[in-house]
Amino acid sequence: MTRRARRNSPHTHSNPRTDRAVTSSAEQAARALLPGCNSTLVACLILIAVTVVAYLPSFRGGFLFDDAAEITQNDTITSLRPLSRFFDNNTRPLASLSFALNYALGGLDPLGYHLVNLIIHLLAGLMLFAILLRLVPMLHRDQPPISPPQRAADSAISLVVAMIWLVHPLQTQAVTYIVQRSESLAALFCLISFYAFLRACTARDPTVRAPTSRFTWAFVTTAACALGMATKQTALVMPVILFLFD
Repeated sequence: MTRRARRNSPHTHSNPRTDRAVTSSAEQAARALLPGCNSTLVACLILIAVTVVAYLPSFRGGFLFDDAAEITQNDTITSLRPLSRFFDNNTRPLASLSFALNYALGGLDPLGYHLVNLIIHLLAGLMLFAILLRLVPMLHRDQPPISPPQRAADSAISLVVAMIWLVHPLQTQAVTYIVQRSESLAALFCLISFYAFLRACTARDPTVRAPTSRFTWAFVTTAACALGMATKQTALVMPVILFLFD
C-alpha cells in the first residue's frame, strides 16, 4: 500500500524519460514557428526571396523628380576621375560616387539603378537580422543557459522583425525612388557600425569566444560610421546611439 501511495502521490519525482519527451516536444513546437529557423542561411534566403518579390515591380519605374538634378542632369557622375570631384562642395560624396559607378556600368538605364538600390536595401535587412540574432538573446542574459526551444524562438522573432522591416511600406521611397539611395546606403553603414560595436562588446566578454580582436571590431565600427556620415548627414547621430546603448 505504501508503494502504491508513493506512486500515486503528486509529490513524487518526475520520470527523466517523460521530461526528455516533453522537452523534445517543446523544441519541435518552437521550431514549427519557423521551418528552418535553426539555419541562418535558410533564414537569409527567405528574407531575400520575400524582399525581391515585394520590390520587383519597381524595376519598371524610371527617373523621378530629384533624380534629374542628381543623376540624369548631373555631369559629375559621368566620370570617375578624378575621385576628388565627388568631395568638392558635396555633403553626400559616397552617394554621388555610387551613382557614378552605376553610370559607368549602364549609363542612364534606370534598371541598373533600381537593382543597386534593392541590393543595398537587402544588405541592410540582412545586417539588421544579424544584429537581432545577437540582441534578442541578451534579454535572457540573467537567466540560465538558453534552451534549444528558446534559441529557436529568438531566431524566429529576429527573422520576422527583419522581414517586416524589409517590406514595410515606409521603406518604399528609400528603395524605389532612386535618388533616395543616400538614405538606404547611410542606413546600411549605420547598421554595420552597430553590428561591429556589438561584436566589440562580445570580444571583451570572457565567456564568449571571439576570434576577432576588440580593436578590429572597434575599427570597423568607426570606419562604417564615417562612411555613413559621408553618405548622408543623418548618420551623424550614430555615435550618440552607440554611446546610449553602451
